[in-house]
Amino acid sequence: MDRDLNVLLITRALRTFGMSYLSFLLPIYLRSLKFSYAEIGIYVLLTTLSSSVLVIVSGFLGDLWSKKYTLVLMSGLPVVAYALLVSGLPSLVFLSSLFGITMGGGGGGAGGGPVAPLTSSMIAERSSGSIRTKVYSFMMVASTITGVAGSVLSSAVISFVRDYFVVLFALSLILDLVSTVLVLLIREKREKAKEMKEEKKVIPRRSLTTILKVSFAGGAGSLGLGLVIPFIPLYMKHLGASDLMVSEAYDVSYAAIAFVTFFSYRIESALGSLNGIVVLRGLGSALLIAIPLFPSFLYVALIYVVRTALYQAALPMRQNMTMDLYDEKERSRGASISGLFRRLPYGVGSSLGSLVIAQGLYLLDFFGAGIVSLLDPVLYYYFFKKREKKEQEEAKASR
Repeated sequence: MDRDLNVLLITRALRTFGMSYLSFLLPIYLRSLKFSYAEIGIYVLLTTLSSSVLVIVSGFLGDLWSKKYTLVLMSGLPVVAYALLVSGLPSLVFLSSLFGITMGGGGGGAGGGPVAPLTSSMIAERSSGSIRTKVYSFMMVASTITGVAGSVLSSAVISFVRDYFVVLFALSLILDLVSTVLVLLIREKREKAKEMKEEKKVIPRRSLTTILKVSFAGGAGSLGLGLVIPFIPLYMKHLGASDLMVSEAYDVSYAAIAFVTFFSYRIESALGSLNGIVVLRGLGSALLIAIPLFPSFLYVALIYVVRTALYQAALPMRQNMTMDLYDEKERSRGASISGLFRRLPYGVGSSLGSLVIAQGLYLLDFFGAGIVSLLDPVLYYYFFKKREKKEQEEAKASR
């Protein structure tokens, strides 16, 4: 694999190690600091808004200035957030929401933070076609394995260390700092002067219609996911689970993601990109409805693991298809705009979900989340079914 791809793999793996436990630990940490459900919802909304601004900045700076140095900048921002979390002071902890951390975790939703448009575009520059799906799958599997390692470590720390919140956030800080430094090893791809002049047109006009379609579909799905994903750890605790039990459930979910994602490119070969995305995302969304049907931690954990693995297994296919849909000179901007349209609805959904959860209406919240998030695969199929059919006909004609 290309050296730059190896560096991107390592930096992503390091970030994932720390973020693997952030997704379940942060809501619990906020509750331990006496944050109300409504305040946690506001916190999630602020992380979404700040991440939305940063993801737009990263995509546009990446295309118009430098992907490498923009990635350095965006990779370093969470270091500040982790430092604020380590402080343990509620006011400073609240400010951590402004520095690009996300709470979607393995469950999907808000996306991979401000670095996502840059890394997706940089991978697309260095790979193509079906090989690109394999690269995305391999990247996701490798980072998920480190996510499992991080989640398992967090379980051990929770079991044996009294101040486990501080220890785990400090570890995330160190790993993110190392990841940021390693980005400097990536070789910058310089474009020809004529191409650079064309890229100075800020609005990605050639891909704009496609970007809006991808954004609308993703935004609808994220609105639904935002209703429940940040609150699943709290729902598990509501059912009597300890912090360790929640951590172990997330350990298993990351392992399941790694296993299923390893076969993403095979699923794509069998079903096609679009059908694979629709089937996996559709099942992953529909299973949200099943989570609150039986108030048992083991049942909830099992359904969560299965739906998370199915939902995330579609990601490599979706990344590859999206990069093909966008003009190669507009990929970072396209990914950042579609990322914005995922993050804002996710934040709104989290705020609404916190109000519903605070009233104890779990069935309503999960049912609404499942129905709304199903709009993502439905709209994706509606928007791109003609493109998929055309590609299949061309493939048959070329045989």
